[in-house]
Amino acid sequence: MADLLQKVAARRFPVAAGFAAFLDDASRGDRDAVRGKLAENPAMARGFDDTGDTALHRAAEIGDLEMMDDLIGAGAPNGSGSLPASPSVEGSLAN
Repeated sequence: MADLLQKVAARRFPVAAGFAAFLDDASRGDRDAVRGKLAENPAMARGFDDTGDTALHRAAEIGDLEMMDDLIGAGAPNGSGSLPASPSVEGSLAN
């Protein structure tokens, strides 16, 4: 049973080796480290932790537009066109 749960969790919350350090690099704004890790494993741009946090989230939190651009260029999901805006957002945009 534990093996089955581990397999399901690995599909649901994929974590590559070194991913936590990658997120930490993004949080600190260490562009060189982020670029280096993306060069080694571009899939890290699409990774997320167990709370759904991505490197793109971390770069956005610190306002690092250059890193955000690097991550999106490497394939980080940015939500554009993936979900409709909530009614409250749509309403505020109409005003």
